[in-house]
Amino acid sequence: MSVLQEAGDDPRAWGRTLRAVVDALPELPEVDVVQLVGGLALEPLAASPADLVRAVGSRTAGRAWVLHAPLLADTPGSARTLRAETSIAAALAVYAATDRAVVGIGSWHGDGSGLRAALPAAVRSACDDAGVVADIGTTLLAQDGTVLTVPGLSDRAIGVTTGELRAIPDVTAVAVGEDRADAVRAACRSGIVHRLVTDHRTAEALRG
Repeated sequence: MSVLQEAGDDPRAWGRTLRAVVDALPELPEVDVVQLVGGLALEPLAASPADLVRAVGSRTAGRAWVLHAPLLADTPGSARTLRAETSIAAALAVYAATDRAVVGIGSWHGDGSGLRAALPAAVRSACDDAGVVADIGTTLLAQDGTVLTVPGLSDRAIGVTTGELRAIPDVTAVAVGEDRADAVRAACRSGIVHRLVTDHRTAEALRG
């Protein structure tokens, strides 16, 4: 079973890296695919998480579980209501059986995180003050890989939790860009990521 978070190909677009990975996939054996997080209303958007899940699903005879929900609900109450909705609850339940995940790494340097861009200013400021440098889904990471909890985020999130991510035995992160080096280091130090796909320039930056 595979899980996809985000992707894209336009150099200005959110999620461009995983989109390139999905576009390069060959035909796959029968496998179910489940969406890792809800969608973000950002422009330009290379491909939504739902688009990616459908694209991978078209290459396999397995089922594509689409998460028809935003990444962040307006309120904690709205988030609880959405998580209980039948189709959303069914997709969320698939995480417990997931054995492989492909994720992007959001960098809080510049405009490298779609999550950061979508947060209200007050929550974004609280994350900055807490020392967030990277995100995987809605899991926030400090430079040393420590998972950070910031009020106003996890109780509104729709998607995989940090605990569920840690329980997945094979997590591949895809990240490209020398300016993402700090974020990639944090993700690798977190213990969540088992494999990293990147380019040579980013790899050289990670050695520095």
